[in-house]
Amino acid sequence: AVIDYADSGGIRADLETTVKWLADVLQIFAGLQHNMTNHVVEIDGDGARACTYYLAYHTVIDGQGGETVLVMGGFYRDRLVRTPSGWRISERVELGEWMQGPYPEGEATPAWYGTVDHHRSSLPE
Repeated sequence: AVIDYADSGGIRADLETTVKWLADVLQIFAGLQHNMTNHVVEIDGDGARACTYYLAYHTVIDGQGGETVLVMGGFYRDRLVRTPSGWRISERVELGEWMQGPYPEGEATPAWYGTVDHHRSSLPE
């Protein structure tokens, strides 16, 4: 699979590289909880495209002995393929729609943050 976190300042890479990258960049958070919610899938033979919403909660240490929570909402645009072992994601693109709470100090916010250019959920082209 190819996984794309470029929208939130990350990388676009294969699964193994992305897992290592996520393990590194998510260390700034004291806690994480990601929830996958609504799913829409269109199947076309042995291929499919999907859109899956997410809510992601990130515990941020505030530097004063307390914690706050950064909540992000968005969606994944996925391409899937049918294999002999079942359906597999071949490409996943993460796109943010909104966030609430303090962004970690010193980290760059996504390009859409503070603009009217937020993404709108859709299936991949």
